[in-house]
Amino acid sequence: MKTTKQDAISVGAKNLSPKPLPPGWRWVRLGEVTTVVNGTTPASDNLEYWGGDIIWITPSDLGKLEQIEITHSARMITKAGLYSCNLTLVPPGTVVMSSRAPIGHLGIVKVSLCTNQGCKSFVPGQDVDSYFLYFSLKRSVWNLQQIGSGATFAEVSKSQCESFQIPLPPLPEQQRIAAILKEQMAAVEKARRAAEARLEAINALPAAFLRQVFPQPGQPLPDGWKWVNFGAITRNFDGMRVPVKQSDRKPGPYPYYGASGIIDFVSDYLFDGDYLLIAEDGANLVMRSTPIAFAASGKFWVNNHAHVVQPISDVLLDFLRFYFEVADISKFITGSAQPKLNQDDLNSVPIPLPPLSEQRRIAAILKEQMAAVEKARRAAQEELAAINALPAALLRRAFAGEL
Repeated sequence: MKTTKQDAISVGAKNLSPKPLPPGWRWVRLGEVTTVVNGTTPASDNLEYWGGDIIWITPSDLGKLEQIEITHSARMITKAGLYSCNLTLVPPGTVVMSSRAPIGHLGIVKVSLCTNQGCKSFVPGQDVDSYFLYFSLKRSVWNLQQIGSGATFAEVSKSQCESFQIPLPPLPEQQRIAAILKEQMAAVEKARRAAEARLEAINALPAAFLRQVFPQPGQPLPDGWKWVNFGAITRNFDGMRVPVKQSDRKPGPYPYYGASGIIDFVSDYLFDGDYLLIAEDGANLVMRSTPIAFAASGKFWVNNHAHVVQPISDVLLDFLRFYFEVADISKFITGSAQPKLNQDDLNSVPIPLPPLSEQRRIAAILKEQMAAVEKARRAAQEELAAINALPAALLRRAFAGEL
C-alpha cells in the first residue's frame, strides 16, 4: 500500500503508530523529551561578526560530514556575531538536523556551537541518549521530509519538529541499541569505502588497457604501424545530418543520436549501416566523462552535434572507436565556453594505424577485456548498492526491537 503525505503527517504529528512497540517502549513527541532550538545568521556584511572561534553550522556543513560527530564548520562567527542576533549555543550531545535544503542531514554536536536558520537543534533531556536520538531521526528522515512545506523549498518548522513522534525505550535500552548501531554503522562505512575503492579501480581499467595498446603522438610506433590523418582513412557524412527539435520529433523505434549517444527514439531514420559517431561539441570533449566516439549500427537518426563517418576498407571501425577513448585531441578542440571539434580539425587528428590483421587482433582483445571490466563493474555496483541499503535495514531492525 502506498503511503500518502497525510499518512506521514499522522505518524509524525499525532499519537498514532504503524506497528505496536516492543514492551517498555512508548511514543513521545520530540518537544516532550528534547528542547528544539532554531538558528539564525548574523549580518553577513559586518566583518566583526565573522572569522571568530565559534562553530556555526549550516545544512551544507551537515551534508559534508564524514562521521556522526560535528567538530568544525566552513564559517566561524565571533562572540559579537553570536550576541548580535541572539543565537543560542547548544551543548555537546545535541543532535542537529538540516530542516531545509534538504531536510534530514544529521550530526551530533561534539563541542558547543550554533547554527543558521536552515537547521534545527535537538537538545536531549536527561532520559534521552544522544546517539539513540540521532539514529531515531535518521530512521525518520523520509517522514520528516513529507511534512515539510514551503513555496521555494520544503522546510520543517520548529513546531512540526516538536510535534513529531519517535519511539522511545528506557534509557539503558537506548544506550544498548545505540552502541550496537554505532558499531554496525562503522562496519558498514568501512565496507562502503572499500567497495567504492574497488569500483574506482575497476573504472580505471579501460583507460589502462587502452594506453597499453595505443601509442600517442611523439611516441615510437611498433613495426608495421604508421601515423595517418583521420580524414585520410574515413569518409564523412555530416552533410546528411538533420537536427529535429524535440517538440517536432515523433516517437518511434529508431535511435536518435547526439554528441553523447542516444538521446531519443524517433519514427524515421537517416542512416542505415555501420558508422562511427564522434562528438562535435560539448563539455564532454574536454571532460571525457563518457566516450566521445561510439558505433551506430542499423537504422538511426543523427543531429548536428555528432560527426558521422565510415572507415575505408582497410581500417576497422572498432579500432578507431577504441583509439578515440584515449586519444589526446585537446589541441584540435576550439572554444572554451562551448568546446568544438569541427570537421577539418577532426580530419587532422593523427591515428596510429597497424595492418588490418593487427587491428582485428587488438580490437578482439580489447572487446574481451572491456566485457570483463563491465561484468566486474556491475558486480561492484551491486555490492555497493547492497552495502548502501544496510543502514536502513539495520535501523528497521533496531526500532522493531530486534537487536
